[in-house]
Amino acid sequence: MKTHQTFDKFTAICVELETEFGNLIVYGTIIGIYGNRNKNFPTDLMKQIEDFKILSEKNILIVGDFNCSFADNYYFTNFGRNNLLQTFSDLNIELLTKNCSECIDHIAISKNFLPNKKFNFDEWNFDKKLSDHKGIFVDI
Repeated sequence: MKTHQTFDKFTAICVELETEFGNLIVYGTIIGIYGNRNKNFPTDLMKQIEDFKILSEKNILIVGDFNCSFADNYYFTNFGRNNLLQTFSDLNIELLTKNCSECIDHIAISKNFLPNKKFNFDEWNFDKKLSDHKGIFVDI
């Protein structure tokens, strides 16, 4: 339907889609393109969080490389994990991949978009031969 501006067009893209369940803003991201140990990670994270706050007035789906694990200590920082979890809580967003181990790519969606909807979650590339990331998907 339309494109929304993000703070950095090289690390985040955002479009609004018309779906059978209603309009949905889809925000694709790489938070901290050089990883969560790089000096740009905190700034990048906080600016993307500002994008989330602005865009979450409508139903939003946030997908991509968060450079942070949530289920384990695989790849995380307290700063990244805590800020993302608090933001998602404040904005009523469900992190569907929160319990996925060894995972830094994630899928989060407005809870208002999910009522009475079932979703299936799956992973692939466990041996990480195709990429250094596991593959994930959610089918609503």
